[in-house]
Amino acid sequence: MADEQNQQGQQGGGSSSEGTQNTGNMIPQSRFNEVLERARKAEEALVKHQTDSHASEQERLKKQGEWQTIAENATKEADSLKAFKTRAETLESTIKAGNEARIALVPETMRKLIPVNYPPEHLQTWLNDNWSLLTVKPAPDIDAGAGGGGGTRAVILTAEEQALARRAGMTDAQYAQYKK
Repeated sequence: MADEQNQQGQQGGGSSSEGTQNTGNMIPQSRFNEVLERARKAEEALVKHQTDSHASEQERLKKQGEWQTIAENATKEADSLKAFKTRAETLESTIKAGNEARIALVPETMRKLIPVNYPPEHLQTWLNDNWSLLTVKPAPDIDAGAGGGGGTRAVILTAEEQALARRAGMTDAQYAQYKK
Protein backbone atom coordinates (compact mmCIF):
# COMPACT_ATOMS: atom_id res chain seq x y z
CA MET A 1 0.00 0.00 0.00
CA ALA A 2 2.81 2.45 0.86
CA ASP A 3 4.47 1.90 -2.51
CA GLU A 4 1.14 2.58 -4.26
CA GLN A 5 0.87 5.87 -2.37
CA ASN A 6 4.40 6.85 -3.34
CA GLN A 7 3.79 5.84 -6.94
CA GLN A 8 0.59 7.90 -7.02
CA GLY A 9 2.45 10.78 -5.43
CA GLN A 10 5.01 10.61 -8.20
CA GLN A 11 2.32 10.59 -10.88
CA GLY A 12 0.51 13.52 -9.34
CA GLY A 13 3.62 15.69 -9.53
CA GLY A 14 2.29 18.10 -12.13
CA SER A 15 -1.27 18.73 -11.05
CA SER A 16 -2.45 22.25 -10.31
CA SER A 17 -2.94 23.66 -6.84
CA GLU A 18 -6.71 23.44 -7.11
CA GLY A 19 -6.67 19.89 -8.44
CA THR A 20 -8.91 20.84 -11.34
CA GLN A 21 -6.45 20.96 -14.21
CA ASN A 22 -5.51 17.72 -15.94
CA THR A 23 -2.74 18.07 -18.48
CA GLY A 24 -1.70 15.03 -20.47
CA ASN A 25 -1.62 11.98 -18.27
CA MET A 26 -1.45 13.84 -14.94
CA ILE A 27 -3.92 13.02 -12.15
CA PRO A 28 -6.05 15.86 -10.69
CA GLN A 29 -4.95 16.72 -7.14
CA SER A 30 -8.44 16.17 -5.68
CA ARG A 31 -8.65 12.67 -7.18
CA PHE A 32 -5.12 11.96 -6.05
CA ASN A 33 -5.94 13.00 -2.46
CA GLU A 34 -9.13 10.91 -2.53
CA VAL A 35 -7.25 7.79 -3.68
CA LEU A 36 -4.51 8.38 -1.10
CA GLU A 37 -7.10 8.63 1.70
CA ARG A 38 -8.84 5.44 0.59
CA ALA A 39 -5.51 3.64 0.29
CA ARG A 40 -4.46 4.84 3.74
CA LYS A 41 -7.70 3.58 5.33
CA ALA A 42 -7.44 0.24 3.54
CA GLU A 43 -3.82 -0.11 4.58
CA GLU A 44 -4.70 0.63 8.22
CA ALA A 45 -7.46 -2.00 8.16
CA LEU A 46 -5.13 -4.53 6.53
CA VAL A 47 -2.34 -3.87 9.02
CA LYS A 48 -4.76 -4.21 11.96
CA HIS A 49 -6.13 -7.48 10.57
CA GLN A 50 -2.64 -8.85 9.88
CA THR A 51 -1.41 -7.82 13.31
CA ASP A 52 -4.35 -9.46 15.04
CA SER A 53 -4.08 -12.69 13.05
CA HIS A 54 -0.28 -12.74 13.41
CA ALA A 55 -0.50 -12.28 17.19
CA SER A 56 -3.10 -15.04 17.58
CA GLU A 57 -1.04 -17.37 15.37
CA GLN A 58 2.08 -16.67 17.45
CA GLU A 59 0.24 -17.37 20.69
CA ARG A 60 -1.08 -20.62 19.28
CA LEU A 61 2.39 -21.70 18.15
CA LYS A 62 3.96 -20.71 21.47
CA LYS A 63 1.43 -22.83 23.30
CA GLN A 64 2.25 -25.76 21.08
CA GLY A 65 5.98 -25.18 21.49
CA GLU A 66 6.67 -24.71 17.79
CA TRP A 67 9.44 -22.12 18.03
CA GLN A 68 10.97 -23.17 14.75
CA THR A 69 7.78 -22.28 12.87
CA ILE A 70 7.74 -18.87 14.57
CA ALA A 71 11.34 -18.21 13.49
CA GLU A 72 10.61 -19.29 9.89
CA ASN A 73 7.54 -17.03 9.74
CA ALA A 74 9.57 -14.08 11.05
CA THR A 75 12.23 -14.69 8.39
CA LYS A 76 9.61 -14.86 5.62
CA GLU A 77 8.02 -11.64 6.85
CA ALA A 78 11.38 -9.85 6.92
CA ASP A 79 12.19 -11.03 3.39
CA SER A 80 8.84 -9.83 2.05
CA LEU A 81 9.37 -6.39 3.61
CA LYS A 82 12.76 -5.96 1.91
CA ALA A 83 11.05 -5.64 -1.49
CA PHE A 84 8.77 -2.90 -0.14
CA LYS A 85 11.72 -1.09 1.41
CA THR A 86 13.62 -1.15 -1.88
CA ARG A 87 10.58 0.12 -3.77
CA ALA A 88 10.00 2.91 -1.25
CA GLU A 89 13.65 3.99 -1.43
CA THR A 90 13.48 4.05 -5.24
CA LEU A 91 10.31 6.13 -5.25
CA GLU A 92 11.70 8.51 -2.65
CA SER A 93 14.86 9.10 -4.69
CA THR A 94 12.74 9.70 -7.81
CA ILE A 95 10.58 12.25 -5.98
CA LYS A 96 13.69 13.95 -4.57
CA ALA A 97 15.24 14.19 -8.05
CA GLY A 98 12.02 15.66 -9.45
CA ASN A 99 11.83 18.19 -6.62
CA GLU A 100 15.45 19.23 -7.15
CA ALA A 101 14.86 19.67 -10.88
CA ARG A 102 11.79 21.83 -10.25
CA ILE A 103 13.61 23.90 -7.62
CA ALA A 104 16.40 24.53 -10.15
CA LEU A 105 13.78 26.13 -12.44
CA VAL A 106 12.72 28.60 -9.75
CA PRO A 107 14.46 32.00 -9.90
CA GLU A 108 17.24 32.37 -7.34
CA THR A 109 15.41 35.16 -5.52
CA MET A 110 12.35 32.94 -4.94
CA ARG A 111 14.23 29.82 -3.73
CA LYS A 112 14.40 31.18 -0.18
CA LEU A 113 10.64 30.70 0.04
CA ILE A 114 10.81 26.94 -0.58
CA PRO A 115 10.67 24.86 2.63
CA VAL A 116 13.71 22.60 2.46
CA ASN A 117 12.94 20.69 5.68
CA TYR A 118 9.81 18.98 4.29
CA PRO A 119 9.86 15.26 3.46
CA PRO A 120 10.07 14.67 -0.32
CA GLU A 121 6.37 13.86 -0.81
CA HIS A 122 5.24 16.94 1.17
CA LEU A 123 7.73 19.16 -0.67
CA GLN A 124 6.35 17.84 -3.96
CA THR A 125 2.81 18.73 -2.89
CA TRP A 126 3.97 22.16 -1.73
CA LEU A 127 5.72 22.80 -5.05
CA ASN A 128 2.60 21.70 -6.94
CA ASP A 129 0.41 24.04 -4.90
CA ASN A 130 2.73 27.06 -5.18
CA TRP A 131 4.31 26.60 -8.60
CA SER A 132 2.52 29.54 -10.21
CA LEU A 133 3.78 31.83 -7.43
CA LEU A 134 7.38 30.65 -7.73
CA THR A 135 7.88 30.96 -11.46
CA VAL A 136 8.26 34.12 -13.48
CA LYS A 137 5.84 34.49 -16.32
CA PRO A 138 7.32 35.89 -19.54
CA ALA A 139 6.37 39.46 -20.35
CA PRO A 140 3.89 39.83 -23.19
CA ASP A 141 5.27 40.81 -26.60
CA ILE A 142 3.89 44.31 -27.00
CA ASP A 143 6.12 45.37 -29.86
CA ALA A 144 3.51 46.66 -32.27
CA GLY A 145 5.94 47.48 -35.01
CA ALA A 146 7.75 50.19 -33.08
CA GLY A 147 10.13 52.08 -35.27
CA GLY A 148 7.64 53.47 -37.74
CA GLY A 149 7.88 50.62 -40.23
CA GLY A 150 4.15 50.09 -40.07
CA GLY A 151 4.42 46.40 -40.80
CA THR A 152 6.72 43.45 -41.16
CA ARG A 153 9.53 43.56 -43.59
CA ALA A 154 10.97 40.61 -45.40
CA VAL A 155 14.23 39.26 -44.09
CA ILE A 156 16.84 39.02 -46.81
CA LEU A 157 19.54 36.45 -46.20
CA THR A 158 23.08 36.97 -47.38
CA ALA A 159 24.93 34.17 -49.13
CA GLU A 160 26.89 33.56 -45.94
CA GLU A 161 23.68 33.25 -43.92
CA GLN A 162 22.20 30.86 -46.51
CA ALA A 163 25.30 28.66 -46.26
CA LEU A 164 25.10 28.77 -42.46
CA ALA A 165 21.44 27.72 -42.60
CA ARG A 166 22.27 24.71 -44.82
CA ARG A 167 25.08 23.65 -42.48
CA ALA A 168 22.65 23.82 -39.57
CA GLY A 169 20.16 21.66 -41.48
CA MET A 170 17.64 24.48 -41.83
CA THR A 171 15.87 25.87 -44.85
CA ASP A 172 16.32 29.52 -45.76
CA ALA A 173 12.76 30.23 -44.56
CA GLN A 174 13.43 28.59 -41.19
CA TYR A 175 16.64 30.57 -40.75
CA ALA A 176 14.88 33.80 -41.74
CA GLN A 177 12.16 33.06 -39.16
CA TYR A 178 14.87 32.44 -36.54
CA LYS A 179 16.63 35.67 -37.50
CA LYS A 180 13.48 37.76 -36.95
